[in-house]
Amino acid sequence: MAQLTTPIEISLKNILVATDFSAASLAALIRVVPIARQFNSVVHIMHVIHPPEIAIASPEANSKICQQANIDAQRQLKLLEAKIGAVPHRTWLREGEVSEAIEDLV
Repeated sequence: MAQLTTPIEISLKNILVATDFSAASLAALIRVVPIARQFNSVVHIMHVIHPPEIAIASPEANSKICQQANIDAQRQLKLLEAKIGAVPHRTWLREGEVSEAIEDLV
């Protein structure tokens, strides 16, 4: 019996790439770029800064540590933006639990 097939068209308007700035995250981002070009998608690059489980220094020192983590993450996100070039994209930097931050963005 012959089977009829109907082509299925998909549309990918937004693609989220969560990154921890590792080599594996970079590889995922690089693989997303051609897909984003093919579907005219916007690539959303997200990094989540997880708060320390315990305070290891004074409140002032912890605040400086958090500020530095934020500055470092912003710098890393800029480097990733350069990797994807002209592909439409947006970066997101959040603090908190990774799964909750991703769920909130989605």
